[in-house]
Amino acid sequence: MRKVVLYIAMSLDGYIAEEDGSVAFLDEVASDSQQEDYNTFYNTIDTVIMGNSTYTQIVNELSPNEWFYKGKECYVYSKTTSGVTENVKYTNLDPKKLIEQIRAERDGKDIWIIGGSEIVELFIKDNLIDDYFVYVLPTILGRGIPLFKTGIQRTNLNLKKVSNLEQLVKLEYSKKQV
Repeated sequence: MRKVVLYIAMSLDGYIAEEDGSVAFLDEVASDSQQEDYNTFYNTIDTVIMGNSTYTQIVNELSPNEWFYKGKECYVYSKTTSGVTENVKYTNLDPKKLIEQIRAERDGKDIWIIGGSEIVELFIKDNLIDDYFVYVLPTILGRGIPLFKTGIQRTNLNLKKVSNLEQLVKLEYSKKQV
């Protein structure tokens, strides 16, 4: 079965972006081994689900001239936009229904959840994330956009593996089976 995975990097104090949304700090410790790990991961997915803020940041700041996820089926959660573009399908479906729909359409590779605490919370709420790949950077931001919202529901995980990728620590968890 196609797994739903969260693959994300954060500062040592749990922030995925600075207060203004900047993720430039992520590049400060980028390494060849981390890039190789990302490439290996990227080949395991064929579907991407992200929030509208992440989508907007990608197309306006990070990669305005070329779509990052070319060749991948991409969904963007939006309350205001609907339809399909060359690169994405907008949705406001309940996450559980969206995952069921994606899995029913065809066999395929894993499904990647990209974005901030709001999209992560949506998928944690229904226990939809199968695997968590969290990279911890040797940076303390002090403030910013957290990976997990305050008050998110308790979620118990199984630690699968801890890896050192030069300056980064990669934590791999799977959801506990209920």
